[in-house]
Amino acid sequence: MPTLSPADVAWAHAELARGAKGELRPTRAGAVPAHAAWSSSALVCSAFAPWRDAPGALRLAGLGGFTQVRLEERLPIPHGGGTPNLDVALPAPGGLVGVESKLTEHLAPARPRAWPPAYRRPAMAAALDDAWAGVFRSLLEGRWTPRHLDAGQLVRHALSLSGPRAAPGARLVLLFWEPVEGAALPEVRTHREEVAELLGRLGGAASPRLHALSYGELLDAWAPVRPAHVAALRDRYEVGLEDSRATCRSRRPPFVSEATIHTRRTS
Repeated sequence: MPTLSPADVAWAHAELARGAKGELRPTRAGAVPAHAAWSSSALVCSAFAPWRDAPGALRLAGLGGFTQVRLEERLPIPHGGGTPNLDVALPAPGGLVGVESKLTEHLAPARPRAWPPAYRRPAMAAALDDAWAGVFRSLLEGRWTPRHLDAGQLVRHALSLSGPRAAPGARLVLLFWEPVEGAALPEVRTHREEVAELLGRLGGAASPRLHALSYGELLDAWAPVRPAHVAALRDRYEVGLEDSRATCRSRRPPFVSEATIHTRRTS
């Protein structure tokens, strides 16, 4: 990314090394996960690194007043629920804002989540407010099975944000990438519908409150403040999928090959 300084890159590397070392560890084939074209971590680093020195100027889903930008923040879930990673953590006087970012993961059909025994303890649902607990029970009992939205992951983040390190006033933001002309793709439409259903199930009073927006919407909001950075992000990430069906069969989508990718540059 031409708008990232060497200090930005060093900071992003240090953040990943602190919270998500696996993103930097080469595979047996020698590939580094964070270097992949479909890496959600790379997108997050590219998007948020320039804000590290000016967190107070950052706006996200109408929220602001941030005092710091942290990547790959690990917040424990009570009652043995593990420690999920928030892609971005934004502390603010009103409470922590956690971000779950998606690049291409949601374009593939979601696999059924295997809930560990700890999540079936009554104390786990009791740690959530009524709205989130209702969503959790629907997922746990198989009464709601979203196909492209990983609602279970969001429930885990809600649990971690309900703990003492984040509450009160915590917010959760789902930030997701969409391809150019994505509205024509059934996978994108289904994901949008499932996001809307989750927001409807939670209502506006859930704690933590859930916000959802696309990277396109985020970049539109950032453009007046960081035009060069937004242009660079659009140049890299505004792509269209010519064969959406082939793309969505794998967690490692083939759209990164020249046969299926086209780039729309903003100028």
